[in-house]
Amino acid sequence: MAERDYPVAVAAEGLKGTRAIAGKFGVKPETVRLWRREGAPIAHVGGKYQAEYSALMAWLVAWSKARDLA
Repeated sequence: MAERDYPVAVAAEGLKGTRAIAGKFGVKPETVRLWRREGAPIAHVGGKYQAEYSALMAWLVAWSKARDLA
């Protein structure tokens, strides 16, 4: 297989609803709401919570590190 000489784009994985977000991260929906209150990049649009997987994962890593330092 030839090496690629062009960038490969990966589509963002959009998650809609607390259950979908919670299921992806292995937590309860209540935890998703807690993360939002803590400042996670989770939008509340049309009565549903929405998040983009990689943005939320990056926030969780930073949030976890900050909590460990406190």
